[in-house]
Amino acid sequence: MELDQAFKALGLEDRRAECRLLVQKFTEIKILLIRSRRSTNGEKELVRAFWDEHIKTHPNDTNDPIASLMYFSVKKGELLLTVRKKNFAEHLYGLSSRPSEFVFKGTPLDSKNALALSFGAVAVTKPSEKYPQGCIIFSKRGKTALNCGEYTALPGGYFNPTKDFTGKNSNGDKEKYISLEKAVERESSEELPGLDSYENLETLGLIYSCSGSKQPLIAISIKLPYATELAMQILRSRKPDWEVENYIFVPADIEGLKEFVKEHALCSHDVWKIALYVAKNL
Repeated sequence: MELDQAFKALGLEDRRAECRLLVQKFTEIKILLIRSRRSTNGEKELVRAFWDEHIKTHPNDTNDPIASLMYFSVKKGELLLTVRKKNFAEHLYGLSSRPSEFVFKGTPLDSKNALALSFGAVAVTKPSEKYPQGCIIFSKRGKTALNCGEYTALPGGYFNPTKDFTGKNSNGDKEKYISLEKAVERESSEELPGLDSYENLETLGLIYSCSGSKQPLIAISIKLPYATELAMQILRSRKPDWEVENYIFVPADIEGLKEFVKEHALCSHDVWKIALYVAKNL
């Protein structure tokens, strides 16, 4: 199915402009981590003061390391993203001054403000008699800094250069890389406790949210080796991450998804994640 048809089938044409599709056709991802420029004392003080005020209203937020996007390119089906280590406070601090129509040219992209790179997955349960195409797991976001109260497909989150770091890529290069697979496993353990394993990771696209988080996101899909009924049972017995308010299992077919998005406000990047998934798989 063409992407235009997917948006129309889901009834989401009016929300298409909320994100920008940067790259769609790639099969491999390489995230290169390079040394970060040190912030000046003045910059640090501004960010620190901003963060001190922010946590007064969002006490659960943590100022974790993030991967700030500097450059990206595609060659022979491989998406190469060059990032450097920043922190969440730096990304959040720069949102107010970042334009919605971000210009993806010039070097580097995060020269003015940190530009946090994240991933977002469409996790599909194993088909069963009741759900022949499986289900996609959604959640209402808790009191987070961004997209509070909106609905998102799980798992997803920011890349953490410390936790997701790998010393080399599969070809044996000595350069430092960040692993998408490690990030997926880490976020799955937090947001989908007990459903940590997955298979068939497929890329959907690289998008940029023009509002809200104003950040680049790698959209992917994964298959869960659990039937919907078993996945429900497992999640009911576990305590999810504080960001996850509830779990909603939505049939992974056009009718089920159309009905869900009609009644639930999706995050901007999830509008695109779901449209990209439908275009590629249904």
